[in-house]
Amino acid sequence: MKMRLTMPQAMFRNGNNRAVSVMAGMALLALSACSPPEAILPGDRIAVFAGVDAISVDAAAFDEGSNLPAPVGLASATHSGGSAAHAGGHLDIDLPLKKIWSVSIGGAGSQLVDLAQPVIDGGRVFAVTPLGQVTAIDVQTGTSIWSVSIESFADDPLPGIGGGVMVSGDQLFAHAGGHKLAALSVEDGTSLWSIDLTLPIRGGPTAIDDQALVITDIDGNVMVFSMEDGSSLWDRAGLPSSTIIYGAPSPAYYDGELALAGAGGELSLLDATDGEIIWTESLAAFNPRTPLQGIGDIRANPAIDGGLVFAISQSGRMAALNARSGFMLWDLPISGVEMPWVAGDTVFVVSLEGRVYALRREDGMVRWIAELPDALPAGAMASENLTRYVGPVVANEQVLVISKSGTLHMLNAETGIETSSLNVGSDIVTPPQIAGGRLFVLSNNGQLSAFD
Repeated sequence: MKMRLTMPQAMFRNGNNRAVSVMAGMALLALSACSPPEAILPGDRIAVFAGVDAISVDAAAFDEGSNLPAPVGLASATHSGGSAAHAGGHLDIDLPLKKIWSVSIGGAGSQLVDLAQPVIDGGRVFAVTPLGQVTAIDVQTGTSIWSVSIESFADDPLPGIGGGVMVSGDQLFAHAGGHKLAALSVEDGTSLWSIDLTLPIRGGPTAIDDQALVITDIDGNVMVFSMEDGSSLWDRAGLPSSTIIYGAPSPAYYDGELALAGAGGELSLLDATDGEIIWTESLAAFNPRTPLQGIGDIRANPAIDGGLVFAISQSGRMAALNARSGFMLWDLPISGVEMPWVAGDTVFVVSLEGRVYALRREDGMVRWIAELPDALPAGAMASENLTRYVGPVVANEQVLVISKSGTLHMLNAETGIETSSLNVGSDIVTPPQIAGGRLFVLSNNGQLSAFD
């Protein structure tokens, strides 16, 4: 199916039993195509989206182009979202892409669980599974260097929480969505320290310079620990919600400040030294039209770039805010669960409805909109076969997005027109990473592949 270019014209209950909500489960399953029968929960089907709000392309914004900076070759991608700030950028990659190796790290085991985004540093790829296995893989050959278990589980993983991994210097920090946070030696996986927490970990870890790291738990509590020994530096209570979207947005850190997103659409900026709140804002929908839009959670990582904070909620609001004051520069009615990607003067984002938007960062004016295959038509109700897309990533003047079925779509960053496509696997629900001129793709069955 051809893409169309638009031109100017598990959520779960947060209670003692933490039972999966039927309504929530069905709503989220509607976001992914081709789920196996065992992943479909019983209950009445509901409308996930009432329709797509009209967003028009601005002719002047389109004509001035995306104004991308020169591509930068990054040797490392140490965090979910690439860096601690989730700032994106215009990356360098070798095109056309071809697969150079593929290896299994262990799968999610459930369509309700997404694998955590792998990270790359020092010539190694690091990944964690929901069963607690952390693996280091040679970037050049795909050979396993070491693999260790950081936690054992008697029960199935919680929906959507597949863990998190981050590298800082010669230390690797990881969790598997359980109660344990572990620090390992990058060299051989030796345990440096580990701590047990009261509640399952949800977001992070994110490095605060090279001294501390931050995580969030299932109730929205924010906790900061010393990298050296795991001692607690500070914590702040969250605002628990009765029902939340499954997923794990990681805090973004830059220049002494933490941007946190989560339940109820709350977006906050904290002082990283003591957790003091600098400002807070909500990205919940103003007039929710469906049950899912009434749950304003932010699942996508927030991004900090050039003094601005960018965030998107699944309920239908994307915004840019001044990092110092919290003043909202602009917001648009776009629903999404994937991190906005900032590259120069343009912010790229993929919506739940299957559209890629290129937005002028200063005012949110729309440069172009590209409809991906099987995009939800304007005004239509979502079906259970709504195709899920991960990304975007911007590299070599291309905007890369991947469908759940494994098709990598490359769009011209200036126009949104598709330039090429490539099959990179199947069951892709984890965003890709780029480092060292290579693209790394992880499927939900645990197959990690490298392309250059």
